Amino acid sequence: MDNTGTQIDIDKSYDAEATITVRGTKQDIKEAQGLILEIASSVPEETSVDITIENRFHRSLIGAGGQGLKDLIARCGGPTDTKLQAGLVRLWVSVIVSCVDTHPRTSISPRQGELSDDVRLRGEPKLVQKIKAELETAVAALRDRVVLGVDIPAAQHRALIGRGGQHLNELQNKYSVMVQFPGSRSYYQAGEPENAAEMTSADPANVVRVSGPRPAVEKAISELKVGHLG
Repeated sequence: MDNTGTQIDIDKSYDAEATITVRGTKQDIKEAQGLILEIASSVPEETSVDITIENRFHRSLIGAGGQGLKDLIARCGGPTDTKLQAGLVRLWVSVIVSCVDTHPRTSISPRQGELSDDVRLRGEPKLVQKIKAELETAVAALRDRVVLGVDIPAAQHRALIGRGGQHLNELQNKYSVMVQFPGSRSYYQAGEPENAAEMTSADPANVVRVSGPRPAVEKAISELKVGHLG
């Protein structure tokens, strides 16, 4: 440290505590030690938590442009400023799909080209626990998620969607599902319907995809059919 006349060496690995070696006169070392302890006491407490999330869910958790993770962390009381969300959250899909910054840190570190289910959270303890709980809730919902197709004549789609998507939004909010009509940007992102074999005789332009928890999806499909017949 220039202002104490000492030489300071820091030996730190990613997962280990830092070892600080101070060289100099006894007086200078004592002064440097005081400054180091003062700096250390001002640094927020940090913890590290490892959780397992199947790699097949990582893309859904990340969301388009990393927005899914950003929103999740913000809901837990983390920073919303994108400048503070730089390089601290990393989720792997294939090799690396996205790197989004946020607090606390979330990292997955497989060897290059490998897929990994391991997720590490690092940051302020209370915030880490909130994000851990939020991630586990989100993953539980993804594990229960299904995609079902329903055959509804394309001529009826506009009426079911409603002006400005009003009817569609009401249906999705009512059952907490996603409804994708053919031609929408997210139609193929919803995934192949579980009942695709039942849709082979249907005109592809008629097949609406509904995704979410199975009971909710089935209720939404029933309402879509009633709306179509009505």
